[in-house]
Amino acid sequence: MKFMLAIPATLMVSALAACNGQKENNGTNEPDTCNVDTLEYPAFVIDAQREDVKVCVSDDERLRLYCWYPDPEWGGGGNCPEPIVMAQYRTKSGEVRTRKISNTEIGPAWVRMLHTITKDDGHTYYLAVRSMRASSNDGYTRVNAFAIEGDSLMDVAAVDGSADIDNGSLPDINYNISDWYFNTNGEGYEWMYAYDKAQRNLYIPVTEGERWPQIMTDRYMLYHFDGKRFVNKGEVAHRGLHPSLQQYKRLRYFFRTADYTLRVDEMADGTLRYAQWKQPATLSQEPELVIMGGTYKTVDNQDVYTFRHDGAAYVVGYSETHHEADGDMTQHEYFIIKKDGKELVKQERI
Repeated sequence: MKFMLAIPATLMVSALAACNGQKENNGTNEPDTCNVDTLEYPAFVIDAQREDVKVCVSDDERLRLYCWYPDPEWGGGGNCPEPIVMAQYRTKSGEVRTRKISNTEIGPAWVRMLHTITKDDGHTYYLAVRSMRASSNDGYTRVNAFAIEGDSLMDVAAVDGSADIDNGSLPDINYNISDWYFNTNGEGYEWMYAYDKAQRNLYIPVTEGERWPQIMTDRYMLYHFDGKRFVNKGEVAHRGLHPSLQQYKRLRYFFRTADYTLRVDEMADGTLRYAQWKQPATLSQEPELVIMGGTYKTVDNQDVYTFRHDGAAYVVGYSETHHEADGDMTQHEYFIIKKDGKELVKQERI
């Protein structure tokens, strides 16, 4: 994405991202057409060459949310960076306007996804999934909702798009950032508050643990939109996970290699379960191998899981430290299959 300055002290963000070889991230769809309007707002200046502005676009293309950090390196605020969030929206008359999105009650919050919700009466409102840090490892995620009413972008209730914001919110979550990142291979942020447009289901993470921040389980409270409002339908497993695997307490490890996708779950009784897929199979397909009753040990602060099947050991999370040519030392994690003292498979985590 390229950005251009029109006049001093005014931010003009080119909305041609889809035409410059980079699609815009909206969490629900990626339109093929370009909106050539620009975003203007007094008092903000951004380097014309910066490419770190995230753009979320609504399905109807009436709302765009722009996020960036004033300092390209981090954004100020130490471990709790403070993003700027701007909205560009199109009124019913076709006029394009802008509005700065204020920080949430929990602090300065980045927008990760934008979901478009259309009610049975034709009214449309938008759910912005927003994240922030209270410290380097203390994360919060929540939903703010907006609607275009007349010439204004209004804050509305996430549950039903009404004006009753105080009584119409969806649950926030507080979670351990590093635990979720490493346990999900860095992919878990797309699972949080994911919205299935076809089924009109919103997945809000379930957390557990006595310590704070809590641990994410990769289980979810399912909120179904019935055409009028979101209704809590109870706890469910990971969205799309094969039916044979949906009974578990929490995810312990998710791992991809060049040829395999691996998942380790903790069961209700504390035992471990291993599931294996050959690439490019998805989690919705039946796994090619399931092993119950594994063990784990912690080596250099890294959990290593071992499962045994048909005389072979399946090891997930084995770690090695490599000395690189430039003198740096880097950590590498592996999936290994051993049998009769021989390594049949050794593939690095990707």
